[in-house]
Amino acid sequence: MLKYIILLINSISILFYNIFFGDGVTITPKLPTNAKPGTEFTAEMVIKKGTTSGFSKLQVDLPQGFTAKELDSKGGTFSFVNGTVKYIWTALPADEEFTVKFI
Repeated sequence: MLKYIILLINSISILFYNIFFGDGVTITPKLPTNAKPGTEFTAEMVIKKGTTSGFSKLQVDLPQGFTAKELDSKGGTFSFVNGTVKYIWTALPADEEFTVKFI
């Protein structure tokens, strides 16, 4: 019972933090609901950056056995090492919303 109360308090705290101090950044993944071994699919991350600009990093940890190749990085540097996809931008794209893709 105590862990549910603590979880509720943490959830409410995060909600209030996002309302008062959030910078408007949202990342919406577009992924298949399931993937079969040995098949390929395109993963997309739709990024709404709000007023954020300058240096940024997006990191996606993939399950063991998955690999990734860059399709579209919107001017960022793509890397895939030890199951982790990273996009690094020295300056974010000018568009308020953009999509990065990997396969």
